Amino acid sequence: MTALSQARIPAAFQRSAAQFGVAESDFLVLTSLGIHSYESFALRIHAKENLEEFLRDTICPQAGYNDPEDGLITFNRTPHVEWQTFKMSDDAASLRKLWYLSKELCKSELEKLASGEDSSRVKVGLPSAVAMETSAVDRGMPVPVSDAERPSLFALTRLARSLVGPGASFEYVALESYLTLEEERRMERAGILPKSRGEVVLTKDSRLAMREKDTQDLPGDPANDMETLRKRMDIRARCMEMLEVGKFSTYRMLHDRYIGVILAEVPEGMRPPTIQEVRRFDRALHQEVLRWLAREVGTLDGGIKHHLLNNQIGLWRLLDPVVRSLPDQGVEKKYTGQKRGRTPSPDRGRELSPLPRRRPENPPPNKKKKLTQCLVCKKRHEPLCKFPEGFRRKQRDEKRAREQALKQKEKENSAKKAKE
Repeated sequence: MTALSQARIPAAFQRSAAQFGVAESDFLVLTSLGIHSYESFALRIHAKENLEEFLRDTICPQAGYNDPEDGLITFNRTPHVEWQTFKMSDDAASLRKLWYLSKELCKSELEKLASGEDSSRVKVGLPSAVAMETSAVDRGMPVPVSDAERPSLFALTRLARSLVGPGASFEYVALESYLTLEEERRMERAGILPKSRGEVVLTKDSRLAMREKDTQDLPGDPANDMETLRKRMDIRARCMEMLEVGKFSTYRMLHDRYIGVILAEVPEGMRPPTIQEVRRFDRALHQEVLRWLAREVGTLDGGIKHHLLNNQIGLWRLLDPVVRSLPDQGVEKKYTGQKRGRTPSPDRGRELSPLPRRRPENPPPNKKKKLTQCLVCKKRHEPLCKFPEGFRRKQRDEKRAREQALKQKEKENSAKKAKE
């Protein structure tokens, strides 16, 4: 586990000690005992009674200083200070304040880690990145000259969420995610760096909460040329070393193998693997190793070394030279599947359409068209007769007369029934 949390960063622990006014001699005694972070102070001295015992038996009778030649030296405090005097002093109060802060900070981070709800929201900050870089350089990683050789916080966070912690997703992180710190800052100024999206989830205590969700956008330029490929793979090797999930030397060997097979001499009529084919192999290799890591079997560094030392593994055949006429096998086939509710493609619709009907050889003769009855002469003929002058007015008068006659007849019938 790496220094992904504030509780594991020595620089933060030292800054809090200076802020609380811890005496330099007392802090050096803590350092000599291996207490150099919040986590080591709170978990090694796990109770209030143990803290008082530790102050009485260890801190009160000892002192320390840094010698330019011999380094850190501890000795018996001179003049001797009684415990009754020391426990009421400001030095003891400063150490108690530092211990209480360490305890609360560790408790908060452990609760988040154990719950699993916030484990996917691991976010590497600049203090953690600086601390991890210092530790990685001490283990043998080359010192980065500038921000162009340092991994970005985005790359460290994406890789940490994939490989570190109980909530790790064990997914393959594409090479385009390994940005340099210089690229990340330039993207932030331009406003094009992908940000996490929020989603509403239901917690264990049946409460709604907002949780960050990783974006699937790849911010970096595609690694389709040798220069970009080398840069992305170098940043990945540094990320692996800083997160302590893989050694820088192991990934440098793997990347040198990739470059070697791309630039290797091949017989006439053959071609070496392309960059896309190398990327396909790299993805298949990591997915195979991550499948074992998800079962808590082995380590990432051990899986990569196993494949590097065994060239007879069938996966390496993906990088063998092939016939020059063979297309690039690293280019993925376009997905043509359809989602539910979409209109089928023209080809698919044509396959499912019924066969066209065959026309009869001797079609039946057309039936004689029925003529319209003429309103003037009451006969069926074409063209129709021309309306005489006042024809429509005469029709309306006749219709009105018929309606009046009908009403008059209805009145007479009603009156006759009433008499009866």
